[in-house]
Amino acid sequence: MILLAKVSFPQTSVKKAAQAYSSLPKLPATVHRIGPFFKVEPDQDIEVITIYEAQGTIWPELKKYIDKRFQTFADIPGFSLTLTKGLKMDKAIEQFNAIQRQAQKDTTLSNYAE
Repeated sequence: MILLAKVSFPQTSVKKAAQAYSSLPKLPATVHRIGPFFKVEPDQDIEVITIYEAQGTIWPELKKYIDKRFQTFADIPGFSLTLTKGLKMDKAIEQFNAIQRQAQKDTTLSNYAE
């Protein structure tokens, strides 16, 4: 399971954000982090993307854990967080194929109903 965490905050809050990042607890062994990756442009909010990969964790558990982890940033003015579920390519292909098989079954069943 992959979770994409997209964060943004004003450049005026960079010191508070850096303090919050440095105070985060260590991730559990079941969660692997890739990033964070920062986008810094003149006169724009700083944007940060971090990828979290969890082995054997279901989506609600991982989302709840990451939500709680980012509570550290709650006092930063202008801070925003968006969490998005993602899949690696092999899992995405499996899911796409399952959806296509189900759509075929549904089409076949509706043809019999006519």
